[in-house]
Amino acid sequence: MGLLFGIRDFGDGYYTRATPTFRNNYYDVMRGMFGEYLVGGGANWFDRGEEAARHYMDIDQFHDSLRTHEQRGANASVYTPNHNDNLSIWSAMLRPAGGMLTYWRLSGDEDARESALMLADYIVRTRAGKGESSVRNNAGPLHSLVWAYDETRDKRYLDAALEIADSVKQFIIPRRGCYAQSHGAHNYRGNVPWMDAQLAEPLYMLYRQSGELWVADMMVGLMESLICENMEPGNPGNFQGYTHSPVLHRGSWQTGYNVLIAPCVGLAHELSGDPYFLEVMRGAYDLTVEQGTINDVRNCYWMTPTLLYLLNQYEDEQ
Repeated sequence: MGLLFGIRDFGDGYYTRATPTFRNNYYDVMRGMFGEYLVGGGANWFDRGEEAARHYMDIDQFHDSLRTHEQRGANASVYTPNHNDNLSIWSAMLRPAGGMLTYWRLSGDEDARESALMLADYIVRTRAGKGESSVRNNAGPLHSLVWAYDETRDKRYLDAALEIADSVKQFIIPRRGCYAQSHGAHNYRGNVPWMDAQLAEPLYMLYRQSGELWVADMMVGLMESLICENMEPGNPGNFQGYTHSPVLHRGSWQTGYNVLIAPCVGLAHELSGDPYFLEVMRGAYDLTVEQGTINDVRNCYWMTPTLLYLLNQYEDEQ
């Protein structure tokens, strides 16, 4: 796993060695490791997840002090060279609540539950992610809020989550379902599939929690737009998963993010009943297994158990 073993680094891994910067709170590292533990049962995966979780709550997360009072509960960006020396907060990184609550539910470590709710309280206090013009900046805080609400049923978390989701509307082109974002070039605006999937998961959870149909509509529309605009016609599941921008993809197809995109397409099938979503989910899974492009456990892997569950759930459905 490339984990480090220094007294402040233990349980972390490099994002870049040169600076150095660290990747422990880069998206859902902990849920990726615990997901692999749940899928395969290997105790080593639980140990690596526990190390990452304890590193996050002890080192990466800001606790209350004169210096960090306003940021308490938040966490440092992946780009900070000493874990928590930079107090600028990147909203995309405010998503570890799911990983911490997974660890809490597997271990009973009450510090992990406290850590997750500290993070959610920071988001409620600051409305981080609300109105930000990048899909992953909306997705990170929304993800932590829906997990915190799942854990506590505290309506503060639900209300803040609905505010963030409502603020996303201004960036979605309604007739396309597309989250119009620049990625790699300012003159191309469209879906960034692996980022859209980061938003789709908490939108699904938020609909289940709130019953708000417009949230379900946003989630299903987003997945339909990915299929229409980011998937090779006639080849279900073959996505340009990294980007819509030809400046970056240069005509290539990238299936490495399918383990994140495919389960979101499956959840769209659950909400809509549209069988084509099911065909695309299965195709995406088959392609990434065939091509050996399953994403790194430390990166965009955390929904793999959901994908396997959905494949099993709809095994007999045509």
